[in-house]
Amino acid sequence: MTAIAPVQVAPGVHRVSVPLPFPPREVAAWLIEGAEGHTLVDTGMDTPSARGALRDGAARLGVTPQSLTHVVLTHAHIDHYGLAGPVRAWSGAQVALHAREEELARRFVDGWPQDRDLVEASFRAGGVPDEVGAALLQASDRIHGGYVHFEPDILLRGDAGALPSGGGWEWILTPGHSPGHVTVYHPERRILIAGDHVLPRISPNIGADLYTVNPLADYLESLARLRELPVDLVLPSHGEPVHGPGRAGGRHRRAPRGAQRRHAGGAGPAADVVPGGAAPVPGPAARQLPARPARDPRAPHLPGEHRPRAPRDAGWAGAVDAGVTPFPPARSGERAGFYPGVPHPPAPSPRAALRLRVTRAIVCAARGEGET
Repeated sequence: MTAIAPVQVAPGVHRVSVPLPFPPREVAAWLIEGAEGHTLVDTGMDTPSARGALRDGAARLGVTPQSLTHVVLTHAHIDHYGLAGPVRAWSGAQVALHAREEELARRFVDGWPQDRDLVEASFRAGGVPDEVGAALLQASDRIHGGYVHFEPDILLRGDAGALPSGGGWEWILTPGHSPGHVTVYHPERRILIAGDHVLPRISPNIGADLYTVNPLADYLESLARLRELPVDLVLPSHGEPVHGPGRAGGRHRRAPRGAQRRHAGGAGPAADVVPGGAAPVPGPAARQLPARPARDPRAPHLPGEHRPRAPRDAGWAGAVDAGVTPFPPARSGERAGFYPGVPHPPAPSPRAALRLRVTRAIVCAARGEGET
């Protein structure tokens, strides 16, 4: 496989595409240039093709073992965490991970035999057919078998703080997709490296699991915390960058509020925001908000929220206008600005979609592939 050349998405910030052996087929690693050296945010999964892509990207950007000083992991899922150990062995860089994710990584490695029994019992209690549950457990066995635990050098603790590599970058705890998920934010440059917290085209996968009490409540609280941050560029782990002056979660405003009302039994949103006004921003320092911008039809949406129609090449045109071209323009029958070569079929009925997903899970498990 030919490696995709790194793309500079902002001065001193580069996107390195790292392939995955399962959907969505690639994950972004972010190279940040700093006065003291380079910082890598996320690494990809440890496979030969991923190692090659990351090594090639580093070489093209002039990254050396001596210049790479820090690796920051947004969370401990294998497509973000898997190459951190080999990267540290190559460079000597210090690896930073939130303490909650370090607990999770240890459990992924050491506790899966016991957790597997609990997962199987939860499948049965939830009415999952035996053949589907067995396929999902086999797929999980392969994923957990790929984890190799290592001791991080720096444990991030609390809700927010300065990135160990400095340069004005901060980390913010955003649990939901994973209990110790963090995003990386530069307040002056208004850049947010979102990890899997906010994704432009697919769901961040907030589901019931064994590792937290209420991940949906955690996720909604995290969105509320981020949505007032002034942001011009959101860099997700899967999919293209999202441009346009605004707020980190402003484009998700309607769906979280509706979900909050449902989650709270109709009690209303957890916190109201004064439209177009100024409000204190949570984080290491107090900041003031600009007026609310017009909604961008290219912005990410939560499942169930109305998505305004936009021209097929709108995402590409917006990137070109901003001087960034992370993906080639879509050809006929492809998703605009998304993964080249992936056709966009007509949407199936809900019943057909469920049958298709169950079938894919079984087939992927039989082939030894992951399914998302």
